[in-house]
Amino acid sequence: MLYKRLISLILMLALLCGAAALAYTEGDRLVVVNCSDYVTLRTGPSKNASRSIRIPPGRDVTYLGDGGNGFAYVQYADRKGYVLTDYLAPYTEIQHTPRTQSPSGHAVYCGNHGTAKYIWDRTIVVAIYADDSTTHWDFSREADTRQRLRNRFNLGVACAWLTEQARRYHGDCGGFVWDWYEHSDLYYTATFSQDMIHNNGGRDAAQAIVGFVHENVPTKELLQRYDAENIIYNVYFNAPNDSSFRSWSTGVLNREINAEQYYPEACVLVPYGRGRENNPAVFAHEMLHAFGAYDLYETYEGSPITQAYVDYLMRNNPNDLMNHCYFSDLDIVTVEFSAIDAYYVGLTGRPAEADKWGLGLSMFERYPLN
Repeated sequence: MLYKRLISLILMLALLCGAAALAYTEGDRLVVVNCSDYVTLRTGPSKNASRSIRIPPGRDVTYLGDGGNGFAYVQYADRKGYVLTDYLAPYTEIQHTPRTQSPSGHAVYCGNHGTAKYIWDRTIVVAIYADDSTTHWDFSREADTRQRLRNRFNLGVACAWLTEQARRYHGDCGGFVWDWYEHSDLYYTATFSQDMIHNNGGRDAAQAIVGFVHENVPTKELLQRYDAENIIYNVYFNAPNDSSFRSWSTGVLNREINAEQYYPEACVLVPYGRGRENNPAVFAHEMLHAFGAYDLYETYEGSPITQAYVDYLMRNNPNDLMNHCYFSDLDIVTVEFSAIDAYYVGLTGRPAEADKWGLGLSMFERYPLN
């Protein structure tokens, strides 16, 4: 009798496993779950197969078939490979936290806070692929197409990581609407007659972006369409691998005490920075400026960061996102989101560390949102 029961149990388990294997069909959208840092996309259906890339939790993949041995064959961004099915779930089963209402109420600009206020509210990320007098995109070229896919990958990882940090402090978080593959109304092309990248963040370049956004992007309509409070404009230039180029953000200009003009929160992103291929941490770093974060690797006029604190970080914690991002991993964000970062984007009160090093007020204390 016991033998028959064991056989029945084994058959039942086999049927359940078979049902699980058949739960997905080709083309299904799945999401990564049940992990704290990442899952590994491998080149074969085995834990011993080579690693292709690491996928953070909350990212979605496309199911391509049953890989056998407990693996699914999937596509993530431009990569195909195998992921253990234990770390996948149907996209529709994930309960996304509804956003928290902020007092700004779909405002396009909000003074020194620009077009991005609270990081825990829903945020739209517009993609603008731009040519200027020195650089050009040509998507008939495989290299440019690959770079656009890489930008999409970096952006997706950065948005997932920023959402995770916001939830650590605030709980509810509206997340980011960013994928221009899914939302074609978030994708634009632009041509600027001037050199936009060699001056690394000059006002002339910022002013040109202002003009393009005002004339071509229906910002207010997008905010209403996606029920969002924040909007960031990522402007991508196809700059060569030259250590003189770097990514930058207009957010710093909005934090000036006597700002004469408020700029759209734009991040100018190039494929390389300081001679290295850009990574998701660079995207997260520049986007965090939009919400009020300051660079921690240097101080400058108008920055609340003291040179003493910059020196301290370089000696004791160079891995802070706002201090050190160019040398992070190419697949995931491996730098830290500190209490100082959280304070300057309004996620927490003033930490003792800020007083210890004489740091200035966050924009949420300097320019309260009523």
